[in-house]
Amino acid sequence: AWGRFFSQLVTSWNPAWIMINGMRDFQTVLNNMTNDPKVGLGMANQMRKEWTQSFVTAFKYQVATEAIKSNGYYGKLLGTLSERHPIDPKEAQYFEEFRKDGAETFFYDRKKTEMTLEKMNRHLNPKKGIWGWTQETASAVGDFIELMSLPMETAPRFAVYKVLRENGFSREDAAVYAKEVSVNFNMQGSSAWLRSAFAFLNPSVQGNFRQYKDYSRSKTGIGRFLPSNRFAATAASAMMLGILGNFIARALGGEDDDL
Repeated sequence: AWGRFFSQLVTSWNPAWIMINGMRDFQTVLNNMTNDPKVGLGMANQMRKEWTQSFVTAFKYQVATEAIKSNGYYGKLLGTLSERHPIDPKEAQYFEEFRKDGAETFFYDRKKTEMTLEKMNRHLNPKKGIWGWTQETASAVGDFIELMSLPMETAPRFAVYKVLRENGFSREDAAVYAKEVSVNFNMQGSSAWLRSAFAFLNPSVQGNFRQYKDYSRSKTGIGRFLPSNRFAATAASAMMLGILGNFIARALGGEDDDL
């Protein structure tokens, strides 16, 4: 279907998607936590500080560990890196609990990860001929993008999970919040044809609904239609950053050539 093709064109077949997706997820989680009175700016800031270490841990668990099992070039390379930089025991415990509590997104598929690594290893000994080499290269690039997107998507969720646990949340509550603080890919809806017809329909619906939940000043009366102070402050900050970025771009861009 067109929707599926277009979404793959923007994501799986786009090398820039790794960083774009990671930055977007991080910003979304940061904004949603800031607007949520249950956690607020304090825990959102803690999540920001935890993101880098969370990415490293997710990469080691979701990519490096599976690569070591697959042997081959990537298994040896990442195995050496894992031996030099082992996972901190506390981080390892948190990540194991993060997995057992079901906080990982639906997109994580260990079997698919193993197949991806096998295909990348086979790429080192490609088929003969220019067409065979082109096929192997294109496939390997696409698989690499999907593979690296795993820890990028997991990092902010894992950071949220750790922060909530350290602030007294139960394992169950921390897992549910970490899964739903951004797009919960386990929730896809019942209308397959709508998802096929409109690219990124699921994240669009969930994202807007999440914004609406944090938007309202109160749950009853006219307050349902008025923004909360937290939401208004976050929205104003985002607008000012956009305006400031535009001013900087205009200042550095020089003047247009006269026609």
